[in-house]
Amino acid sequence: MASGLRLPSCALTCALALLAAACEGGVGFSNNDGDGGGGDSSPLAGLTGLRFEPPRFDLQTQYAQAVSATYKVIGTFADGERDVTTLVTVTLEGASPCTLDSGQPQLQCSGERGGEARLTVDAAQQHAEAPLVLRVTLDELQGGAPGNSGTLFGSAAAGGAAPTLVYPPDGAMLPPNLSVIEVMWTDTANDLWEVSIESDRSSVKLYSDTPSVRIASSAWQVMAGSNREASVRIVVRGLVQAQPGSAGESAAVTLHFALEDIRGGLYYWAAAGDGGIIRYDFGSPDKPAEQFFTAAKAGACVACHALSRDGTSMALTYDGGDGPSGILDVAKQTLRADRAYKANFQVFTPDASQLVASSAGELTLRDAQMAAVVATLDTGGKATQPDISPDGNTLVFVRPAKHSLDWQFEGGSIVSAPLANNAIGAGNVIVASQGENNYYPSFSPDGGWIVFNRSTGDSYSDDDAALWVVAASGGQPIAMTQANLGANLRNSWARWSPFVQKYKQGQLLWLTFSSTRAYGTQLSDGQRPQLWMAAFDPAKAAAGQDPTYAAFWLPFQDIATNNHIAQWTQKIVAIE
Repeated sequence: MASGLRLPSCALTCALALLAAACEGGVGFSNNDGDGGGGDSSPLAGLTGLRFEPPRFDLQTQYAQAVSATYKVIGTFADGERDVTTLVTVTLEGASPCTLDSGQPQLQCSGERGGEARLTVDAAQQHAEAPLVLRVTLDELQGGAPGNSGTLFGSAAAGGAAPTLVYPPDGAMLPPNLSVIEVMWTDTANDLWEVSIESDRSSVKLYSDTPSVRIASSAWQVMAGSNREASVRIVVRGLVQAQPGSAGESAAVTLHFALEDIRGGLYYWAAAGDGGIIRYDFGSPDKPAEQFFTAAKAGACVACHALSRDGTSMALTYDGGDGPSGILDVAKQTLRADRAYKANFQVFTPDASQLVASSAGELTLRDAQMAAVVATLDTGGKATQPDISPDGNTLVFVRPAKHSLDWQFEGGSIVSAPLANNAIGAGNVIVASQGENNYYPSFSPDGGWIVFNRSTGDSYSDDDAALWVVAASGGQPIAMTQANLGANLRNSWARWSPFVQKYKQGQLLWLTFSSTRAYGTQLSDGQRPQLWMAAFDPAKAAAGQDPTYAAFWLPFQDIATNNHIAQWTQKIVAIE
C-alpha cells in the first residue's frame, strides 16, 4: 500500500508554482497564501508577531575562509510561539557580504570581505529583522618581518617608544577602487612594527621590519571592500625584537571610504625625461598609468592640454606659453589644425563640437575640428582661463586687473556669463578681487560649484596658492581648509571628476589638484609638485562649511617627476 498523498497533476503544478514564486529574492520558503493574511485555513492565521532566532548575527572569519550560520523565524500566536521558518520568505537587505541558501535556512559567507546587512521577513502584516555583521580578519608579513611577529606583539605590554604616523592623513576619504595606499611613519627606536587597521567589519594587521607598509591586493580588498560608506582606524605599534616586552603605540588615523568606485580617466603632464601627457584609467585600477602623448611623439614640448568630456579629443599647446596649438584625435593619435592657432587655456563644449581658447587676453570660440574661429567673445576686457558648465549654458573666466600673460597676472576676478548662439551675454562677477588674485576656475560636474585658486601674488606657481570654492550663482567663497592642509604648498589647478556619486543620504564629488606638500617620508614639503585628490561634500558647501576631506596622493604617478594639470574625461578612449 503506497504511503502519502498523491496530488492530481494540476494541484502538483500549482504547488510547484507557489514554491518557485517564494524563491524569488528570498530564501525559498513561503507561506501558503503569499502574504499570510488569508482565511482561517492559512498556517499563519492568527499571527501576531515575528522574530529571528538568533536576534542578530555577529560572524567572524579569516580572509577567504567561508563561514555559515543557521537561523529560525519564530511566529507568535494566541496559543504560544512556533517555528514558521518554512512558511515565510526571508530576504537580505543592504550591501550584504553573505547570501541566503536557497535550500535551507542558512547564511553563506565567502569571507572575501566583511560588511553589514540585515535579514528581514514580512508575513501576515507582521515584520521582523535581524542585523548581520561579518568581520573578516587578515594578517600579513611584509619585508623581513619574522614569522612570529604576531606573537611578539600579542604578548607585548603597553609602553616603549611610540612611532609617529605621517601618512595617510587623518580624515581622508578614499574611493573603494583606489587599489593601493602606503602607510608611513617615523621611528628610530624600534625595529619591528605592527600596522593595525580596524573597524567593526574588518581587521587587517600588517607586520614590517621597515617603517612603511603597502596596503594592496588581499589587504586592500579586506579593508576597502568591507568598509564602503564606513571608516577604519589605523594605529602603528613598534617594539625592539631583542627586547619585545613592551610596544609603543602611535596616535590613530581615521580613513573613510566612499560608497561608489571612482570612474573616468585622468590625463596629466609629467615634466621630466621624455615628459608629455600621461594618462590613467580609474576603471582599470590594476593597470599602471601610461605614456600617452610625449615630447618624442609630438616633436616638441607638450604640457598645457584640455580634454573633451567624452575623451575623444584633446586640445594642446606646444613649447610652453603662447606656443602654437593643435587638436588631437585621441583614438587615432592624429593631429588636426596642427599648429594652426595659438591658445594657452582651452575648454571643449560638452558635445565636443566647439572649444573656447584664450590667447593674449582674448577668448575665441572655435570649431573643434579644424579650430576655425566661430566668434570672438565679448568679455568686456581682458579675459583668460575659461571653463564651461556641464550643460553648456554658462562660461566662466578670469578678468585680471593687471594682465601680463594669460598664465601670469594679478588681481583676477571670476566672471560668469551666459553662453548661447555662439556668443556670451553680460558677465556677472561672482568672485570680485579685493587685491588678492583669483584664478583657474572650474565647474563641478553638477554645475553647482566653481573651484578656483586664490593667492596674494601673480597666478604663476605662487607659493601661497590655495583652493577655494564658490556657488556657481555667486555668494561667499569658502576656503577648502582640509584639502589645502596648510600654507605655502602651491595647491593649484584643481579639476573635478566628471561624476556625481551617492554617499549616505547625500552626494559626493571628487577633485584633483597639484601640490608641493610632503608625501609621507618619501617627499618633503616643497620638494616636487604631485597630484593629490580630495572628496567634496556639496551639502557642507551649501551650509557655508569647509566641504572637503583631507587629500591623498594618487598612487599611480611617478614620484620622480613633477606632475601637473590633471584633466578629467568620462572615459579613457582606446588607441586604434
